[in-house]
Amino acid sequence: MTIDLDEYRPLIAKVARINKHPRVDIEDAISVAISALHRASELFNESNGVKFNTYAIQAMKFEVWKLKPNWNDNEITLNENSLEVITKTNQHTEYRKFLIDLIYSKLSQLDEREQFIITRLYGIDCDEMTQCEVAIELKVVQSRVHFMKERALKKLKNLLADSIS
Repeated sequence: MTIDLDEYRPLIAKVARINKHPRVDIEDAISVAISALHRASELFNESNGVKFNTYAIQAMKFEVWKLKPNWNDNEITLNENSLEVITKTNQHTEYRKFLIDLIYSKLSQLDEREQFIITRLYGIDCDEMTQCEVAIELKVVQSRVHFMKERALKKLKNLLADSIS
């Protein structure tokens, strides 16, 4: 399927602006959205019963959302499986230790429940627990723990971003 890029330009800009991380350049987000639009046009299948615009918007949103901010070649990763500091360049271990210490210091800025959830789920200074185990400890449902974890990680990422920039 061929697409007219001029026809989709306002949509590309809107998707890029709304879904990009605040520290990602808008030009980078637009470039990724354009690439996703082209890929969507190649993969789109009308027989699925979905309009192309719907398919393309979701493809662009996903690709823009995956963009990570430029941390000056340093990336702090907080994900489902681990809490780690990754340096893309071959930095000294002292700098890596500094980043790990920074994460620990920012943990103290989370509220008590958020600290409990993050430290237990990632096994920081204690035994690692599952979301179900944490839910039992807090007397809440597992989905609530998941939501609180996501909120705490977002808060922690923002605290770290403010410290690094």
